Amino acid sequence: MIKINYNIDTPDNIITNLGEGFSLTWNKTSNEIIHYNKNEEEEIILDQHNDNIAFIKKVNKQFFLTVSKDGIIKIWKINGSLYTSFEKHNSKIIGLKINQETILSISENDSIKVWNFKGKEQFNIVANIDSIDNINLWSNDSIHILYDNKLDIFNWHDGIKIITFEQQQNFIDNFKRLNTKNILTLSDNTITLWNHNGKKIKDIDLEFNFNNLIELDNNQFAVLTINNEIYILDENGEYISYYLEDDAFINNFKKFIKSLEIFKKFKKEKTDIKQFPHIYNPLGKIIENTTEKIEKQELNFENNNIDVWNFFYRPLFTPIRKLLKKDENSTKRFKKHLYLLKKIMKI
Repeated sequence: MIKINYNIDTPDNIITNLGEGFSLTWNKTSNEIIHYNKNEEEEIILDQHNDNIAFIKKVNKQFFLTVSKDGIIKIWKINGSLYTSFEKHNSKIIGLKINQETILSISENDSIKVWNFKGKEQFNIVANIDSIDNINLWSNDSIHILYDNKLDIFNWHDGIKIITFEQQQNFIDNFKRLNTKNILTLSDNTITLWNHNGKKIKDIDLEFNFNNLIELDNNQFAVLTINNEIYILDENGEYISYYLEDDAFINNFKKFIKSLEIFKKFKKEKTDIKQFPHIYNPLGKIIENTTEKIEKQELNFENNNIDVWNFFYRPLFTPIRKLLKKDENSTKRFKKHLYLLKKIMKI
């Protein structure tokens, strides 16, 4: 985020290098910009602004941007020709965010506008913003605005409000939406649970990474804390149970979380069912689920544990080996009987 300073520290000229041999000379007490060519032998006076210049920024190799004190933004080609002008803000612009496709401008006590490079307004967010410090942008994903003792979050791409967190006085550092539609946020090292409407449920007195969280049945979730403790909480953030000293259980929990991360990545990269040959039926009519098939057998596994196994790396437990051997023997007997039958019938 670029903060625009309107204070005139010095009336001296400011030189802005545009690259490719072009440069600008300007100051904050005039609306004129002097544009020099590669050899500084030719200059162009750019005076299309009606008010004094407040800010100039090179956008990329092709364009540079100017802002005047009356809330007007203009984009110029590097050679000094005007490319486009944006519609005027109702008050002075206090901040800018520039990326490859859009420009976000913030005006004091007025609004936030997002534009494309041709000067077309994409959307407008009306907000009473008295300082750029009350705006936070999340990697061109969402816009966070603090005012009136609440935090509003808007979608960067269309300006639609995602949620308002009531009584939230600081920006959030991280958040996670649960299957219950409740939301966990991290702000100033405090984890807070909210409902889907942004109403605070409670602060959770635990420290954990949101990646070390598993959602369970009955709207519960389990977390692994930074102290290697496992807690199970209900949908209201109340503790149900915890594990403190079982190292083997905690290690299995960590392995399971790691497996979930790998599975999610694999599923995201390969969404076509044909990429999963162990559950793909060549007939194209039935999708087999090996885990369900095993559970339907009601096999008595060692230590009463049912492990999920895949087509390529599956541990063959004793009950499964016996089951496969039984099917194999049955197939052999059938083939033998079929052979004898054909021989008798002289087929």
